[in-house]
Amino acid sequence: MQQHSFYSKNVNWSKLRQDTYNKAAGAKTKAETSVAISDAFKELNDRHGMFAQYKYEFRVHDSTFIKRLSPELLYEWKKGVKVKIQMLGDVAYLLMPSMPVGTQPDIDREANLLNDSIAKLATQHPKAWIIDLRLNGGGNFRPMLGGISSFFDNGVIFSFLDKDRKSTNPVSFDNGQMMIDKIVQCNIKTALTPMHQVNIAVLIGPGTGSSGEATALALQLRKHTKLIGTPTAGYTNSTQGYWYNNGATYFLLTTARYGDRNRNYMPVQLQPDIAIESNNQFSNILTDNVVQAALKWLR
Repeated sequence: MQQHSFYSKNVNWSKLRQDTYNKAAGAKTKAETSVAISDAFKELNDRHGMFAQYKYEFRVHDSTFIKRLSPELLYEWKKGVKVKIQMLGDVAYLLMPSMPVGTQPDIDREANLLNDSIAKLATQHPKAWIIDLRLNGGGNFRPMLGGISSFFDNGVIFSFLDKDRKSTNPVSFDNGQMMIDKIVQCNIKTALTPMHQVNIAVLIGPGTGSSGEATALALQLRKHTKLIGTPTAGYTNSTQGYWYNNGATYFLLTTARYGDRNRNYMPVQLQPDIAIESNNQFSNILTDNVVQAALKWLR
């Protein structure tokens, strides 16, 4: 934790180490040290991380975030969220769900699903676009950004900054391909006409988290974009997992924050350019007040 955590500079490690040893002094097994270690982990206040050992698991309880999740959001998540597209007059609407995938075939599949959905909408020659990320709680940003890469001009969009502001893993676009460290991340089968000059309204809210926030951030950093809605979940950072004790002990730690092209830390919680509390009318999108606000700005 001291070596890898983005938040390690906020902790008095000499004191915490001694306190943890004292709490674990009576432990007769490694499993019995779990509470003492979780108390140490708690000092990082890492809302995006977790600690697990044997059958024990601990995350920092985020009551403020939980209270922000409306019944409508929870209902939509329970139903299961899929990519949704439709034309709202002369504006194209794309709902992008979470994408919790890890293998390359799954990343490619999800990215091409997005790309093909955009291609289908593009045949209607929309004058502007709405990308709805309010139900996108995260997963993997590679298929998300790879699937919408036609909206980005060439160049670096953001990178990751560690606790010492060292920049790593720049995320960039080149002729419709999304890359990390100049390595193409998705095999997009059908190249689309570049659309980096179109206006895009990006809908955000408390259900926009983690990789969903990374996608919102990338779009915000392009020109001709506004974020509309309410603040995001507040997990705009990068995590890394560490296994110990022959796989029985696991730490998921926040190791970096997103940074812009000038190595400035980006906010952990994204704020809307146009603030409006959502009525979350996903079943009848034209009655959704955030969609209505987006249409007003785009037209």
